[in-house]
Amino acid sequence: MTEARFTEYADKEPTPLQEHFATWIVEQTGIDVAEKYETVEEAFRDAVRLGVALRMPYQSSPENRTRTAELREQKEKEEEKAREERKAARLKREAELEKQREEKAAAKKAASEAAEKKRLDKEAAAKAKAEAEAKAKPVVEDEDIEDDELDEDEVEDDEEEDEDTETPAPAANPTAAKPRASRAKPATTGKARATEAPY
Repeated sequence: MTEARFTEYADKEPTPLQEHFATWIVEQTGIDVAEKYETVEEAFRDAVRLGVALRMPYQSSPENRTRTAELREQKEKEEEKAREERKAARLKREAELEKQREEKAAAKKAASEAAEKKRLDKEAAAKAKAEAEAKAKPVVEDEDIEDDELDEDEVEDDEEEDEDTETPAPAANPTAAKPRASRAKPATTGKARATEAPY
């Protein structure tokens, strides 16, 4: 260890362990620093001597074990608290991310519904416009239909007139000569011929 590092220890504050160790030495040895030491240097040198000599007994002492157990318990509580805080922070981040996802999904759904509504409104407007245009021309369409029906009626009347003006076929003459029936003489038998002969 370099000299610079040695000087760093002189400027550091004592740790909780070192403070407890110093208090333990005074309690266990009963030293009255103000009466025993005339100078600060003497007190300092004697403190180093006692610290080196009593380090092992202090470590195995009930006071140190109790302090160590308390420190361990405190450390565990602090670690548990830190874990809970980290968990709470993680859950908070997850909740925020979930909220953002829900907001994005809701915005996307709203945009989709708005687009669908716009499309339906456009179709309804186009349909209404077509119906309005169709209602604006009913007379013209009826006249065209009536003209077509009149034309068909006129054609049928012309056809009937043509049938009436056609020359009728001559009627049969009741006095016309009927075909003359043949008057063939009946044939005579041989016996009749024999009677007719004078001889």
